[in-house]
Amino acid sequence: MRLALLVLFLAASAIYTGAAWHSYREETNARTASGTPPPDGFKHPEANLRILRNAIETNDYTDRLLPHLERSLEEAPSFYQAPLLMAAFYANRLERPDLTRRSYEAALARFPSNGRLHLTYAEWLLIPRATLPYRSFRSEAGPESRELALERLASATALEPDLTRQALNLMLRFQVPVDEWADRLPRSESTEALVLDTVDRTPGDRNVRARLLTEFLATAATLELRQRIAYYAEKWGEPELTRLAAAKWRDAAVDAGNAREIVRATHAIARHFLGSGDSERAYQLLRETLTILEERSLPSESALELLCLVGDEYRRLRQYAMAQGLYSEAAALSPYYAPAYLGLARNYRALGDLESARRELEEVIGFDPSNADAGRELEELTKLATRGR
Repeated sequence: MRLALLVLFLAASAIYTGAAWHSYREETNARTASGTPPPDGFKHPEANLRILRNAIETNDYTDRLLPHLERSLEEAPSFYQAPLLMAAFYANRLERPDLTRRSYEAALARFPSNGRLHLTYAEWLLIPRATLPYRSFRSEAGPESRELALERLASATALEPDLTRQALNLMLRFQVPVDEWADRLPRSESTEALVLDTVDRTPGDRNVRARLLTEFLATAATLELRQRIAYYAEKWGEPELTRLAAAKWRDAAVDAGNAREIVRATHAIARHFLGSGDSERAYQLLRETLTILEERSLPSESALELLCLVGDEYRRLRQYAMAQGLYSEAAALSPYYAPAYLGLARNYRALGDLESARRELEEVIGFDPSNADAGRELEELTKLATRGR
């Protein structure tokens, strides 16, 4: 009896070892691309999948892969990769769209938490193809196909927020109306920032853009998003929204004690006031901000930068007396602040006083010999003086 059991055990071990060795050899051959694949596919599921992945990476969609596709589905019924590779195979051959769709659905059923899989399926649903099978498929699926694609895009970004930029690019590429974008994506400030960046690359309807800016501004909590809304509001020709967003941007910067952003936001609001002809409010805002910077003991360079930036805005509007006053104030606060002297030089040049402009530029060269702007503008003045002789 014991002998019989021993013989049976040894026979079973030999069978198992032989099968395991065969499976190992199949996988090794598939991995190293050595040996000839059997015409009806490998018995080891990973061996078939490896053959398929390697072929698709090299754009090989020939009939030789069909046995491997079939065997991979049989041998690995719970793997998501087998139906996904089936979908990729027929999608690239532009054949059997119904089977392609079923394959994507099967892959998603096996791995529903894979955001990239949702995104890949959405892209396949959105891409138009001119072959007869696909024309018939599109005709039968109708709007359902597009709606399903947008649902998959929403699923992809909900599962993996890092895919939001790719989802937006797909919606832009396939002309999904801009007013649908925000509703299809997870609500977050990072998503809203990406939506604005993408909307900027499309012609877009002005009313839709204004609606997005207004909607996002109403809930914007971070300094960064407020700044971006102000930037695009100005770029898209929405002056009132620019002012509102820049004011909220400035408030957030003041709360955070961020001198650099206080200066940038104040400059944006002052530019708005000056553009609308309200010089007094621009000047008042400047003074209020200089007081805030001083009271908070923020770096003095911030006050100098703000004086010169607002001075530049006055100069562009040919309010040369105001500009000169702000540049001179900055120069008095810091005798070695080059932008103040450059501003004075440009102001004098605009007034036609080339000699005073030269004097200010030489002042810069005196304490900053490597200042490229001063050197270039001094050279220009020299050429102008030569022509005038």
